[in-house]
Amino acid sequence: MLSFFQSGEVTETIDGGKLLALFRSLDIRVRVETTIHVEEDGKLVSWSDKLKERTMETGESSSQETSEKNTL
Repeated sequence: MLSFFQSGEVTETIDGGKLLALFRSLDIRVRVETTIHVEEDGKLVSWSDKLKERTMETGESSSQETSEKNTL
């Protein structure tokens, strides 16, 4: 791999996608850990936290609806 750079075969900067494609073409399995962030009220919030938040809100409303139905 290093020989590509040393020999001058690769002369440009390689972004993550191209590097991953290069590894895959050489049958090198690479696991890429990724995170997604969204902007909320001027702050970056992780997408997983946002989903957890929504799930909890949905769960709370569902349990409230269930308890209301049970009391009727």
